[in-house]
Amino acid sequence: MAEYRSNLIAKRMRHRGIYEGMPYEVAGRIAIPEGTVLAADDILLAVPVGENQRVKEVTVLGVGDLGAAAGTVGYWQILDSAGNPVVVDRRGPLGEEDTRYESPDTDEDAFATAAALNGYRRVQVTGNIGKLSGPVYVGVEITTGGTAAEDSEVFIGVMFDGETSTLEIAEPYGDNEYLLGND
Repeated sequence: MAEYRSNLIAKRMRHRGIYEGMPYEVAGRIAIPEGTVLAADDILLAVPVGENQRVKEVTVLGVGDLGAAAGTVGYWQILDSAGNPVVVDRRGPLGEEDTRYESPDTDEDAFATAAALNGYRRVQVTGNIGKLSGPVYVGVEITTGGTAAEDSEVFIGVMFDGETSTLEIAEPYGDNEYLLGND
């Protein structure tokens, strides 16, 4: 089993969204050189997603010729240097009642069933997925092998809403005119 990592995995920054409650989309890029054999059970890890996020949509775009390669879209547990699941302890306004998040066990097909990697695929995540109980890597597990006939790239994207906090004021900018001297 080979593991291929995107540019985002190398940066080690987990994405949580920028604006509270607003859609956030991020995609990782994996380069697959010509002649690379993608075998069943190989993994393409693309996007690190932070804890407490609910994935709403995933996209896979294969640019080039990846042969007959196909795969499922899911998430992988993040491990620390000792091989244990990463644990995040929250502090501050987003640290509500449950402030400890452990990276959940891997689920290779949590978001989408197997399909060809060549071309474009967009899947609305439905079912009882819920929020992620901890940080994960979103990626593809190869189910049908293939050989790259040319230099290719695989882009794997994730869309979710920025995290909201019940401790935040609903409209913090509503009545601040007095600060500008506009009584």
